[in-house]
Amino acid sequence: MCVPNLHSLTTIGSSRVALTTAIVALALCKPASAEMISCADVLYLIEESTTQFSRIRGDLKSDFGGLKSTLELPGAQYCVIVGDAVKDSYRCTWKYPYRDELAGAEFEKLATKFAGCLGNEIEIRKDQAVNHPDSYASYLFELPGAEARVTLKDKRDLDSTFVSFSINERREPASRDN
Repeated sequence: MCVPNLHSLTTIGSSRVALTTAIVALALCKPASAEMISCADVLYLIEESTTQFSRIRGDLKSDFGGLKSTLELPGAQYCVIVGDAVKDSYRCTWKYPYRDELAGAEFEKLATKFAGCLGNEIEIRKDQAVNHPDSYASYLFELPGAEARVTLKDKRDLDSTFVSFSINERREPASRDN
């Protein structure tokens, strides 16, 4: 759990202002990068990608699409399981103020942490997939039978920057009998 430094807050006129300031500080508080994902979680998620994330697939629909995951990474705004005919995906997203420097640093640290957990068993490349954010950066990790992404997206319309982690199971679409 992330706790802001409440000792640095000053009361300006009323306790209501101090309480509002504390709430804003808590809402903007972000996790330390080392806490975003552990190597145990990385390995578990790769294993889960072979089972369509069956052990961490919740029953409740998420406001962010898909189903809520029972495995929530620390500090994430949401973690969901989404699926289609080709793949199921586990996705977690952290929200930051628009163009926050901390988001860029966390993006790089998360990608480095993920790669470090897997050693030399993966291929890392810059990803080019985009869905029209103001700016976009991404690392794509090719894994046996799956792929993972760490992305950084600035979205002015939402006045936010997002760091996301996803791991996608790959399976062949069902063949149709003619």
